[in-house]
Amino acid sequence: MRAADAAGSFTAATKTFRLFLQSAMLGLGAYLVLQMEMTAGAMIAGSILLGRALAPIEMAVGQWSLVQSTMKSWDNLADLLGRVPPPQPRTQLPRPRALLDVQQATVIPPAATLAPVTELETGAAPAGLAVGGGLLASADRDGDMVSVFDLGSLELLHRIPVGERPFGLAFAPDGRLFAGNVGSNDVSVLDAREGIALATVPVGERPYGIAFALGRAFVTNQYADSVSVIDLATLEPVATIDVGEYPEGIDIAGSTVVVANWFENTVTLIDAATLDVTGTIATADGPRAFGRFVLEEAG
Repeated sequence: MRAADAAGSFTAATKTFRLFLQSAMLGLGAYLVLQMEMTAGAMIAGSILLGRALAPIEMAVGQWSLVQSTMKSWDNLADLLGRVPPPQPRTQLPRPRALLDVQQATVIPPAATLAPVTELETGAAPAGLAVGGGLLASADRDGDMVSVFDLGSLELLHRIPVGERPFGLAFAPDGRLFAGNVGSNDVSVLDAREGIALATVPVGERPYGIAFALGRAFVTNQYADSVSVIDLATLEPVATIDVGEYPEGIDIAGSTVVVANWFENTVTLIDAATLDVTGTIATADGPRAFGRFVLEEAG
């Protein structure tokens, strides 16, 4: 209360002093006007200028209590933060690695027992499998490589580096292995027996499935809603065929390429010779892949 009274008294004194100076300035100006040493306009202008010059000082005095409150709050905050204990030492952990080294594939014997024979150690996150020429290949998605096993001995033969995030695998009729790399938008062509990469062929965005017909490779491009066609002799692009939305699975029926369009719930039919779309078949929700029938012959 006493502090508020003192501040009010000081503010009133400051305002009184300002009015006194303005009045004195006005009286001095009137005297000079009567002595013909100043004009009436200069007298009024001088009084106004003096009042404007003193106004910031009067305002600062009137708001001084807020300045004091701000300073006190700052001191309180600094005192509070000063009481926070220093950080304690923490255990340093190794940097995480985005790689899972051990994944397994299961080999199933003939249909007599359907019991697993053994488990094969592949690279990280095997995403696709292909069998051909006495070999088993695994697309190790998170390892950016393809593991190749001998089907007879189940021995690991090679780990072949490919593009980013390989997924779809397929053996061509001539024995070469094709791997669709969804992360780098290309297809790796491999000699699986020798364990070497032969070529890399650019295709559409996010290649997924691969099939072969009439000397050509057909690759579904998920994000491009298309199928890329590659000549098997030259590995040169032949055409890009528009299909349904988000194509994934692909297979061959005679000379017809069949493509499953996941988001559109359709199957697109392509003539492998002319590369024309010959039809579209509606399906149930979410077609993604094609299976094979296992038939038992009568003895």
